Amino acid sequence: MDGHHAVQLNRISYGGLATTTDDFDTCAWTTVYSRSFSAPKKGVLALTGTLRAERDFGTAAPSILQMRLTIDGAAVSGPLTTSLGAGDAYAGSIANTGAKVVPAGAHTIGVQAQECSAGVAFLQGRQLTASFSPFGSAGAAPTFRTAARQVR
Repeated sequence: MDGHHAVQLNRISYGGLATTTDDFDTCAWTTVYSRSFSAPKKGVLALTGTLRAERDFGTAAPSILQMRLTIDGAAVSGPLTTSLGAGDAYAGSIANTGAKVVPAGAHTIGVQAQECSAGVAFLQGRQLTASFSPFGSAGAAPTFRTAARQVR
């Protein structure tokens, strides 16, 4: 199709890690899960990832955990946050998406996290799905504007 072989049209890969990380208290972006992905041609590599954690009760303070996705060490998503330990919400999950145009060849995809509050996190699981297509674009995220209008 359009000069592409069938194995170059779409490639999807999934992986995860269910082991726990106790006392996660790193106030710098740290890779908590990564793996390799091979793009058969230049194209868009889209990621969807999740991170599950609980407040580590070794400290009395709540934890503010952030997560982002990376391709070859560069962030391809904005950081998203969950608060662990505010009231009864001691557990949380973060889901994030991102994409980037990549050249053909091997790439490293990853989930990164940081915890910069007085609390400590107990990481429980990370998952990452990658989808490659030689079509489309992965430009800057669009800005959505809304205008308040009264409908009568």
